[in-house]
Amino acid sequence: MTQADRVLALLRAAGHEGVHSFSLRREPNLIANPSERVRELEAKGYTISAVSERLHGRAYGVRYRLESSPAPSTRLAVEHRTAPVRLADELERAAPSRPSMYDPYAA
Repeated sequence: MTQADRVLALLRAAGHEGVHSFSLRREPNLIANPSERVRELEAKGYTISAVSERLHGRAYGVRYRLESSPAPSTRLAVEHRTAPVRLADELERAAPSRPSMYDPYAA
């Protein structure tokens, strides 16, 4: 699991409350640069808000909230909407056209 995956899991678990950057840095597996991991997730299509705030009234940090996940790929939906193709139709299109000996109208 990458650091970006761990950040995403923490954001999902935190819900609307979000996760503070100091909390991410104190994770057991140490996420050294939370802002870079957030940028990686945003590049993948996640919408993440970042608000500056003090943690426990002391040093400033950033609270990250997962606003939305990327839309599922429409490519698969389009592929499933195409009409089914019969194997016989495909073979007929691929075969060179030649008259059939059983076709009385063939030239």
